[in-house]
Amino acid sequence: IGAAVGYDFLPKHLFKNIKGIEEITERVDSFVSEFTESIENQTGCEELKIWLSQDLEAMIRSKEQLFSLVPEIGLQDAYNSSQVRHNYCLLEHSLRVVDALPRGNLTLRTAGLLHDIAKPFTRGQNGNNTTYHNHAKTGVRMAYETCSRLGFPEEEIAIIRQLIGEHVINYNSDWSDKAISRFVGRNSTVLESLFLLVDADNCAQRPSEGNVKELKERIARV
Repeated sequence: IGAAVGYDFLPKHLFKNIKGIEEITERVDSFVSEFTESIENQTGCEELKIWLSQDLEAMIRSKEQLFSLVPEIGLQDAYNSSQVRHNYCLLEHSLRVVDALPRGNLTLRTAGLLHDIAKPFTRGQNGNNTTYHNHAKTGVRMAYETCSRLGFPEEEIAIIRQLIGEHVINYNSDWSDKAISRFVGRNSTVLESLFLLVDADNCAQRPSEGNVKELKERIARV
């Protein structure tokens, strides 16, 4: 079952929590609802932020504590996203993104933790290529459910959702100045944090073919 949906091996804790994993890509909303039903009243915003203030090695050592707070993240353990640019399992990739972000900005580090939360739910296949269409959009919805359950303030959830929803920037040099302006306008309140997240995402995998540096330069000129 695990290999069919991207796992190098199916971690033991998933056997305890998941039923019908082969169906999760077809029923995201109902699966998330079922998966979190037993922890609907959980609060853990401050506890998660304390956990996120650790360095990478400490986070990896204490991942079971993370899974107790955010069981959805357990789906990333041993998950092979089968993408050329990813060097690590999905969980380690997410933790490396967190580690690359400013330790004092825990809202941003939360977005880093959750930025690929929807990937196991949106896995698809196009010929020989593994796809994750709309994983950012689906991640926005999942992040709202997770952060609300943990007791994050609404204004903080809004920032986290915006960052997750916009972290896949399919920029190319054909973008017009109007397209650049629309991008800036849409993300004006989080633009600096968004680029920090994108840079951290790129640092945690093989270099991107996208030219984020050029996008930044064009924004400065517009």
